[in-house]
Amino acid sequence: MKNLLFIFAVLLPWVCFAGYGPDSPQWYSVNDSVMGGISVGGPVKLENGVVRFAGILSLENNGGFSSIRAESDAFALQPGKEIVLTVKGDGRRYYLDLRTNRRQRAFTYRQGFQTKAGEMIEIRLPLAGFEATRFGRRMLNAAPLKPEDIGSVGITLSDKKPGPFRLDILS
Repeated sequence: MKNLLFIFAVLLPWVCFAGYGPDSPQWYSVNDSVMGGISVGGPVKLENGVVRFAGILSLENNGGFSSIRAESDAFALQPGKEIVLTVKGDGRRYYLDLRTNRRQRAFTYRQGFQTKAGEMIEIRLPLAGFEATRFGRRMLNAAPLKPEDIGSVGITLSDKKPGPFRLDILS
């Protein structure tokens, strides 16, 4: 499988999502095993400060998603801003998930992005384009995203294509 490089930056203000500094978030995984699935995936910190999201997506036992998350007070963003992703992809579709400090079960604001196999591309995700979802389904009557309330970011793979994946996140 081709390497999948991921350069992840939030502009205005700058937030570092990878690395090992004192302000670096701690990544953890949430996979479909919480619902009986058998997908495996998670974060690994590499020597060069890269966080790798890798695993195997499975559709067995009603599964089909793998994700990583990080929590930090440093994610608070300003209204009207955007998140810029520079990715070298594998052709799969991923989601960037934003969670607020208000804890709600399986609730996230998300926006998808399509990678191109073997090509480095820049993707701009306006904060206004994130949709409220619960268990991956759009919520029509949810409150709009308040960027200043963001306390967690995540990346989810749920493209219904079983097999290995790998995503390297750089600062």
